[in-house]
Amino acid sequence: MPNLLLKEKDKATKGIPLPADSLKKGPFKVGRLPKNNLILSDSKISREHFQITSTDKRYLIEDLNSSNGTFINNRRIQKKFLQEGDEIRVGQTILVFQERDLPQDIAKAPEIIRPLKDFQINAPNHEQKRSQYFFILYQLGKTLISAPNLDELLEAALSLIFQVINAERGIFFLLNEKSELTPKVVKHSCPGRVAEEELKFSRTITRKVIEERISLITSDAKYDPRLQTRESIVQYNIRSALCVPIWEGEDIFGVIYLDHLLDTYAFTEDDLELLTAVANLVALGIRQEKMREGNRKNAVLRSNLERYLSPEVVTLILQRSRELENVTLEIQEKEVTILFSDIKDFASLAERLKPAEVASLLNGYFNRMSSVIFKYHGSINKFIGDAIMALFGAPLSQENDAQMAVKAALDMLRELQFYNENIDERKRFSVRLGINTGQVVAGNIGSQNQMEYTVIGDAVNIASRLESIAKPNQILIGENTYERVRGQFRVQALGSVPLKGKKIKIKVYEVLQ
Repeated sequence: MPNLLLKEKDKATKGIPLPADSLKKGPFKVGRLPKNNLILSDSKISREHFQITSTDKRYLIEDLNSSNGTFINNRRIQKKFLQEGDEIRVGQTILVFQERDLPQDIAKAPEIIRPLKDFQINAPNHEQKRSQYFFILYQLGKTLISAPNLDELLEAALSLIFQVINAERGIFFLLNEKSELTPKVVKHSCPGRVAEEELKFSRTITRKVIEERISLITSDAKYDPRLQTRESIVQYNIRSALCVPIWEGEDIFGVIYLDHLLDTYAFTEDDLELLTAVANLVALGIRQEKMREGNRKNAVLRSNLERYLSPEVVTLILQRSRELENVTLEIQEKEVTILFSDIKDFASLAERLKPAEVASLLNGYFNRMSSVIFKYHGSINKFIGDAIMALFGAPLSQENDAQMAVKAALDMLRELQFYNENIDERKRFSVRLGINTGQVVAGNIGSQNQMEYTVIGDAVNIASRLESIAKPNQILIGENTYERVRGQFRVQALGSVPLKGKKIKIKVYEVLQ
């Protein structure tokens, strides 16, 4: 009858028989779970570690995809027929296979199989270690809430990991914009060696973890069949390694990598579970940092946009940008309605007033006109001296941009009337307005040192020319704008009018108040 002998201190002390009738019913399984035929509580042994089956009076041992592997005579195996005297090493436990009858002293052992405690060789107190793990996660959770930035969170997490996991080196890697791993925090059990060894890690292991989206533990990396491309493992003499992805949902932000250059079996499955939990908490911290950074950028962008756009339009732009809809400040061709407005005879007005009075007058006027333009979802493209260039449909279209532009122009004249009624008579003035709709090139245009969002095209030139020929407090629109607002306003056709710089006359219409 074949047997397994438990070896302690170079001596076989207990025998475990492998009854033939038991083997006929199925494989003889060994592992940590109670359902196994032989239960070993060594923390480095998997739940179902290996099995032995009988085939033609021979005995086949087969590893069951264990984390730390099954070794026969110090060589890792997947399948192998057992021979007399073979030493089976799993975790820190050694079993000797014997086909001969058991020696008399062993055969008379009062208990052959004693679950858990008899085969727990040098294993740590499980409950105590679980308590330590809980404390680590609790501390990391507190750090996640209070850490002012991501770097401090990573530093704290790695220090906590080293308190309970027997690692020689630890590295937090984050993926950059090119999907390359960048070391962010490095720790060594021997202070002073970090700078020398921070980049000496197994790319085979980290690449496998990211590509296959798995957590990985290896007890002897040199002989691990999963790591077939292992130049870095051989080069850096890596023995034990533990690597888990930093992930949340479908997103992987990087990996936590631990290794030991000297010891095999340095890590346990419990360590793997703890590190995976830590990685999840760190992922939340990274997500939180990205949200903070996004909020900071949005605040700056909102502040810049609100100088030229209404708060409602700014909110829509930011919202649609987050939703990845068709809104962009990059150069593109689109239909836009352009409104030009300037003060009639501003030069003579400025001659009559002091510079401070001119500045105060313009600021009051621009504030009121800007509010009107924003009210109708337009944007202030620029102030040109006393002139205003406003856009409707860029960067965001409302689908009735021409109508909004005409409504804004009418409201600007009403607002100007109120403004004039409340200022000194000698400061009062009138304005001219021109509106045109057409295809333009819109986007950030300028030099490397200075960029601005603007529009370029013949439609812009026509709007400017219409404003220049308008009479005081008159609104002129081009044919394209007229076609889009036909029947919505009182409009008078002025016929075809020559415009400066245009060879062909342009049909012009006046919007009546």
